Amino acid sequence: MEQKARRSRSADGDGRTVLAVVSDLLMEVRIEATAQLQGVTVKTVSAEDAATHVGDSTHGLVIADLAVVRDLDALAAAARGAGVTLVAYYPHVDDELRKAAKRAGIEHVYPRSRFLRDLPKILAEQIPS
Repeated sequence: MEQKARRSRSADGDGRTVLAVVSDLLMEVRIEATAQLQGVTVKTVSAEDAATHVGDSTHGLVIADLAVVRDLDALAAAARGAGVTLVAYYPHVDDELRKAAKRAGIEHVYPRSRFLRDLPKILAEQIPS
């Protein structure tokens, strides 16, 4: 129960903010555009600052590019500790990143192309309406 209550809050108090850990400007724009269509705000942070931002603010969802996150365990632990779902994507040619994410306990891991295709559905399922 506590986890669900924590997930439903954000900096604005409504859980409709996504924390995006991305370095690719094109991915950032695509995530923001998709989120905007659903009335969701996106806050982008660097990989170095990600775990801190997950821990000090409550978001409805964290999206991370596995290619830029250096410490998957720390990010996954911060998300679990904050009661926030972490969705990650990776370049389809780098299966080691997928395996590392699974070892870190990240449940929602997608190849980049599938992540982009499914992003509207992911946001609809993970962000409270």
